[in-house]
Amino acid sequence: MAGANYVAVRLKGRRKADVTRLREHISRARRSSQNIKTDSRHNFAMAYNDYDELCRRHDDAEQQRQGRRVRKDYRRMIEAVVVLSDDRMRELVSEKGWRGTRESVSGAMDKLTRAISDEHGLVPIDWHFHTDEGHRDANGRFVRNWHAHISFYNYNFENGKSPLVQMSKCRYFKDERTGDLKRDFNHNFVALQDRAGEAFKSLGFRRGEQQKFPGEKRHKTKSEHVSRLEKQNALAKKKVQQERKAFAVQKSKGVEEITAKYKRLAQDYKRIKRYAEKAKKEREEVEREKLDVKALGEEYEKATDYVLSLEKLMKTRAYKNFARYKSIESEAIVEQNKRKEKEAKEKAAKYAEQLANRRLYEKTQQTRMGLNRKKGSTPWEEEFFADVEHSRRLAPKKKARRRSKGLKYKRGLDE
Repeated sequence: MAGANYVAVRLKGRRKADVTRLREHISRARRSSQNIKTDSRHNFAMAYNDYDELCRRHDDAEQQRQGRRVRKDYRRMIEAVVVLSDDRMRELVSEKGWRGTRESVSGAMDKLTRAISDEHGLVPIDWHFHTDEGHRDANGRFVRNWHAHISFYNYNFENGKSPLVQMSKCRYFKDERTGDLKRDFNHNFVALQDRAGEAFKSLGFRRGEQQKFPGEKRHKTKSEHVSRLEKQNALAKKKVQQERKAFAVQKSKGVEEITAKYKRLAQDYKRIKRYAEKAKKEREEVEREKLDVKALGEEYEKATDYVLSLEKLMKTRAYKNFARYKSIESEAIVEQNKRKEKEAKEKAAKYAEQLANRRLYEKTQQTRMGLNRKKGSTPWEEEFFADVEHSRRLAPKKKARRRSKGLKYKRGLDE
């Protein structure tokens, strides 16, 4: 839970056959353990006595006292596992750092070890604090399993008894409602939780919550945990098989779709290949045309150089003659225009003179004859005036209008 700061202790006896493998895990002599998740550089420990030496002393003491060896099923070692909450340990590391946390926790662990040893007559062997085990939560954060293994030798060399037997004795009480005898909480194990709370109180930890009823299991053993994992793995395996079947169906459909797409792509590839070949031919043709254009350009440059050379030659040798010929030609054109203008004026004056003489003649005839067109004229007079009108109509009106505005020569007027 968030903000947890509990400390708890679990106690269990170990036979000699199980001690070797357990101590290899505790001391990290067996590096292949699957419980280790990270590096072990932050682990620390403290030793009090040698386990093998205590085993020899125990065997000698039993040989002298009873004249026989220690039984094989005797639980020589008692393992006390101290569990600390992840939230409070993270706070300690952030406050004091790894070195300060190590010193503080070491003091609390030594205090707890000596308290348990003095109270129950156990011989302390050593303790190891582990920070390299844990798991990742749903958010991917690594949650460390902060815990320590305290090892005690289960033999009191003063009285020759097993302290674990005395610690495991339970009290019974009579149920007032049913009248049955029921097992009460083991006061020794309850006292262990109190000692752990007192030892780690200075570091901000508190005693773990007590069980609701005797025999309640809140912490799974390794076998229970492994069986639970096996069930989860079986369910996961079944789920994977179902997913594989669904994937096989999807795969067959996907193969069909991919085959159809491959056929379409093959057709597209053939079409693109044809287009590529066509484009290649067109590119080759373009390259040939480029070469032709290049050749034409070279020929054009040669022709341009030839023309420039000719122009240069004309400027150097015949430029003066050419300019003189141009001036003579322009003078001849001016003289021709003047001559044409003079001829046109002469023709206009001649035509005006003819027209004036004709009108004067008509007027003279009218005056000499004394004829005036009046009503009741004689047939001879009518015929005379008719001839006069006929002659007037022969004269062009446009020439008369043009003459009144001033005569101007136009080519083809009298031609």
